[in-house]
Amino acid sequence: MATFVTVKKTIYAEYVRRISDVPRGRANRAPRERIELPDPADIPSDIESDVDESMDPAPVAVTSDSVSI
Repeated sequence: MATFVTVKKTIYAEYVRRISDVPRGRANRAPRERIELPDPADIPSDIESDVDESMDPAPVAVTSDSVSI
């Protein structure tokens, strides 16, 4: 366990040193990958619902309702 803590402290200290060097101008910020999102889908607003709202929803079994024997 002591080795784990020592390694974590070493990694943390290096990270803090690298982060603190950026505002001081001693290091450049690491470039980030640019995320390209696809164009949003055009969904028409006049689509009719295919859900039958007159039907009652199906009962859902809750695990606390079941009895184990």
